Amino acid sequence: MTSVVDITDSAGGGSGYNNFDHRVIVWPVYLDKKKTVAEGRKIPIEWCVEYPQMGELRDVLDHLGFEHAYEESKCYPRDLTQYGRFRVLLKDPMTGAPKVEGITTRRQLLKAMGAYCTEFRVDGERFRAVADTGSPFLLVLAKGNCAGGPERWGCFEDLRFGGLDDESVEGFGGQNMDVVWRRGSAALADRRNGARSGAWTVPREGTDLLFEPINFGVVKSVERTGGSSALYLGLARDRNPRANVRPTFLEQTDVEALAFDFPQRTLTLARRPLIKGDGIPLLDLRPLGAPVAQYAAAVHRLRVNGQEIKISRPCVAIIDTGTSGLVVSDTLYDSDELPMPGAAMRTVEVELLSERGEVQTLQAARRPAPLESQAVDAPPVVDRFPLIVTPVHLNWFDEPRRRTLGPLGPPPAEAAAASDLISPSISPSISPHVLFVGLAFLSERKLTIDIGQMRLRFDA
Repeated sequence: MTSVVDITDSAGGGSGYNNFDHRVIVWPVYLDKKKTVAEGRKIPIEWCVEYPQMGELRDVLDHLGFEHAYEESKCYPRDLTQYGRFRVLLKDPMTGAPKVEGITTRRQLLKAMGAYCTEFRVDGERFRAVADTGSPFLLVLAKGNCAGGPERWGCFEDLRFGGLDDESVEGFGGQNMDVVWRRGSAALADRRNGARSGAWTVPREGTDLLFEPINFGVVKSVERTGGSSALYLGLARDRNPRANVRPTFLEQTDVEALAFDFPQRTLTLARRPLIKGDGIPLLDLRPLGAPVAQYAAAVHRLRVNGQEIKISRPCVAIIDTGTSGLVVSDTLYDSDELPMPGAAMRTVEVELLSERGEVQTLQAARRPAPLESQAVDAPPVVDRFPLIVTPVHLNWFDEPRRRTLGPLGPPPAEAAAASDLISPSISPSISPHVLFVGLAFLSERKLTIDIGQMRLRFDA
């Protein structure tokens, strides 16, 4: 996932011995959407970004776990005005073993730097963000905090008008953000010509769809706490009424359903449910302490490296398009139930049950099937994201948090969802394991979520 952080000195990215001849070179132009193949672009436009910045490239390399060095004084041979490149060690020079499983060529590395992003406008200004089903807010960067460059994510210029006299610290996506809340307008671009009533798609061309007035946040500063930092267009709609959560983006709209077509790189927002026939029931984790209603489903079976993992408590899979791999709650990651570290997980299969009892399997691998034979400028069949497994600590279900929230008194549907989550043989006080299932599992599929009806569906 492409990310943005402050630029810091990374000259110490070498390994302590001379591996210069073994490292690949990465120039920003290789994945610049504005460049042609003749000008140096190495991968299809659909996988590229506009104006890639050194800071975000460094952040991606750090996140993936590569040894790298930044060479500031080097200029690109085809354009002597462009300075700066990275040298990246993909394989151990002594053994030939990959430093990161599933990424052994420069082309695979460049593809791993992608994210499912969309463009939008806030108060008339253009922005770009990761379309994220795991977060709730519409956020933009304040002027002076555009760490990846204003061309990448956009930069909110004027804080003088539209303020709500409300500030907060929001923590998600491996970062804590100081946010000033404002009220204005937001517009998403309709890609189709002559959109029919009731649904629209984003991004990128055509008639904008305007939401106003709408509350949004302007990020004044960012503290990275782990994972990868990025700017998110939050698509989790419903808040916990007892938690101190600001209005979500979608709750201020009439959106009732989401549909991702990852191979075609489109996101459809609809005013009515979209799922016809069988679907997978969603669970509402808010009665257990979650701040928003994540798009979570009960895990029927979990397999790692082909072996079933026996777990002693409920486990849920949260569909998170803001994550590239798999994030595992530390209650499972650090337990004896998972008998291997994340780096040893070559394949993961997550089985979910539909309403009719049919098993649907989401799977990802450290070494995705290659697409190296594809022509450079051919439209991608799918984006391949390698399986990268990381842990996270969640305080959603901590007892102090539950006491702070107090009894929710959920309506019957929420109460039923909470009771269905807990096995009759396990005390309801036991917190579930949580898997944040990202793009490595989703990129070959279509994903539809009927928010109000609490159902989702996967299609090939």
